[in-house]
Amino acid sequence: APVHSPLTETSGNCTGPCGAVHSSMKQFEQLMDHWANTRNIQGLSLGIVAAGMEFTATAGTNPASHQKLTSSDTFLFGSGTKSFVGARVMQLVEKGVISLDEPVAKYVDPLVAAWGLMQKPQRKGLTFARLFETQWSSWSSQITIGHCIEMKSGLADWDGPDCKTNCSSMDVPLLHSLGTQPKRLWSPFDFIEWIAQERDGPPFWFQPGTKCSYSS
Repeated sequence: APVHSPLTETSGNCTGPCGAVHSSMKQFEQLMDHWANTRNIQGLSLGIVAAGMEFTATAGTNPASHQKLTSSDTFLFGSGTKSFVGARVMQLVEKGVISLDEPVAKYVDPLVAAWGLMQKPQRKGLTFARLFETQWSSWSSQITIGHCIEMKSGLADWDGPDCKTNCSSMDVPLLHSLGTQPKRLWSPFDFIEWIAQERDGPPFWFQPGTKCSYSS
């Protein structure tokens, strides 16, 4: 598996701190191989970017190719994005750029409008609230940035069926598209629209801010 640094690629020389880190990464990769072999782990991938250097280490196999995992193989990152988004949002709050009490529609509406036009010209003027049927639009307008960070938006989860209503999951069309349209780029609004219009149950589990429920 590749363990590399831009310094080794450009100069062919990796000494001092670079060489020390390079050696440590090789040792760590051996440890990762041990974890993968002894703990029944399909694959592991680690990347470190610091001080102008980049190092990667991998272990295990790619389940699709059955070959040794490489740093160019991709993973389903899933909920790992939550930590990054949450931290970035709080940085903006700290700088006074945004407030947790602001309605999320203030920032989402321009994106929804652009996304709507890309879908169909007649969707001009589309807003976050208009994605939902009339009886739910007032609740959608109540969702704040803070609600999204704290998982208090009340929006139903697209990932997995609702055990209360036995409704369908967007996992079905999403996973199907991986085989039929592997290069399709899914917009966040594809998921929101599915919750708002195509889900077999109500788009909200509770009024925004009143409860907390994990959401993908």
